[in-house]
Amino acid sequence: LKGASESLVGRVIITRLLPMRFNEIVRFELSENFKNSEIQKLQQNLRNTLEEALWKNDPWPFFKACQELAQQIIPLEEHLKILLQQYLNRGGYPEIVINRIEVDLAFRRMRDYVDLVLQKDFVRFFGIRDARSMERIIRYIAGNTSKILVTRNLAKNLGIAINTTRNYLKFLQDTLLVRSTRLYSPSL
Repeated sequence: LKGASESLVGRVIITRLLPMRFNEIVRFELSENFKNSEIQKLQQNLRNTLEEALWKNDPWPFFKACQELAQQIIPLEEHLKILLQQYLNRGGYPEIVINRIEVDLAFRRMRDYVDLVLQKDFVRFFGIRDARSMERIIRYIAGNTSKILVTRNLAKNLGIAINTTRNYLKFLQDTLLVRSTRLYSPSL
């Protein structure tokens, strides 16, 4: 964004293209099955009955809609399991999904993307002097996905200053390489 906005003023439109979600991949891979079946209607019904169940405090319509959807999906179950495994192994990047790139090649491409981002983009745009520490943070996050991340502990474990760690995490979020969510607690 930084380089494009400076050198291409008025000639560029920024579009954020996020990885595909699993349900988008299922629709892409099973497009004929989705077009020729009742699954989409059942999915909409599931959403509607969930809302109704919550408002009326009656779970039975939602439970029945879940059973109907499950019956429709049974013939696709094995294929869906394969798609889920592929999604977990290859990720949801459109190029990899659309071209049905094999796992090994997908992994190498993703590794190349990360290397390019680290060695060129982060160094050039964010002025990062320690690309190795940034890579260590990425590896830590990848190995601890969906776990609670305490920035101070991360900094201590990796031997990096806390402010540097916070900055690097912000850069990773700004470039959409990682996404964080806040811990939800209903306690006041």
